[in-house]
Amino acid sequence: MGYDLYAEYPCIRESDVRRIVGDDRRAPYTELTDIYTRVNLLAQSVIADAKEFAKNGHFKYGGGYKSLLHYNRGKNSYTAELIEPYLNRLDQLGIYPPSVDIQSLPPYSFFLQFQFRLIRPYTSGDDTPFYIHDNPITKDPVFKLPMVRPSAWKGHLRAVASLMGYPAAVINRLFGDAKKDDDPDAEKWGRRGRLRTYPTFFDAIDLQVINPHDRKTKAGTVPVMLEVAPKGACGYFSLLYFPFDLISQSPKQVKAEVKEDLQMLNKIIRSTLTVYGFSAKKSKGFGQTSISFVRKKGNLPPVVTGKFGMSGLQIELSAPPQQHSGGGSWQAQLQAIKHTSTPASGWQTFGDFNELNQVIKTVVRHL
Repeated sequence: MGYDLYAEYPCIRESDVRRIVGDDRRAPYTELTDIYTRVNLLAQSVIADAKEFAKNGHFKYGGGYKSLLHYNRGKNSYTAELIEPYLNRLDQLGIYPPSVDIQSLPPYSFFLQFQFRLIRPYTSGDDTPFYIHDNPITKDPVFKLPMVRPSAWKGHLRAVASLMGYPAAVINRLFGDAKKDDDPDAEKWGRRGRLRTYPTFFDAIDLQVINPHDRKTKAGTVPVMLEVAPKGACGYFSLLYFPFDLISQSPKQVKAEVKEDLQMLNKIIRSTLTVYGFSAKKSKGFGQTSISFVRKKGNLPPVVTGKFGMSGLQIELSAPPQQHSGGGSWQAQLQAIKHTSTPASGWQTFGDFNELNQVIKTVVRHL
């Protein structure tokens, strides 16, 4: 056994690809139990004749990298062997989805979280220097889960706020001062915004091929392979509003700005996720979500995943939840779910963007 991973497991010939993937029944590398390591080893083929075979496998029998990340029916190997186990571990450790003790924060801080479902694929560029193709999705550097970085969330939300015409002063107080790369005093800029965003990990990964068409001939040119979080994949959106710069201000000014910020965030979050998208290639429809935050698996009762909490504010919402889109007999069960927050926790739950809007309106009325 050598000390260099790539020297010990070369990927030059088609037989090497089969052994790494596990298709070679005669002499597979059974010790390669980590699927991301196998994907990483296949990247050696980019300088070899087996490049296309390593990427797409046999045209009839499959195999290669494609067999690890794509399966027509059911879960692919990457989702079953890496994503699901690691998401379960993060949940058991209390790392993801993130949680916040809202009552320990200054007054009028709030935390918003919900689990969304993609209705269009999500993709983004990763900075991996050595990969089997040019379009890997962004992954967590430790757990190798497909993700949306916190900085990406903040960038997309800020861009949508600008498109919707909000004043620069309001945008800056939420997202912080925009730094310019060509500004020699950029290091002196440092006013942070009131928003803290969290990473989103997706529970599935897949491959998608797009084929750009020539504008003159209307024919496809070169198919491009993309790693994506597919339609139907789910992830948690989490956001913390922390008005640190309002601590010394008068209560009247604090409430006025918190109301304005809350109403603005309600609009730009919905527009970002359901209209504009938050993915690379969003102009082509990538990165859009459904309006519902209800998780439904098999015959289990539906779970409402949206929650909102504000420190120093305790409200009981007794109104019944609205009808959720999508239809189905389980909607009757939703009517039995009480959208209330206990006085001890201060959390209010919601099942879609319409109910979130009602929660925001109720909070604004009580400020």
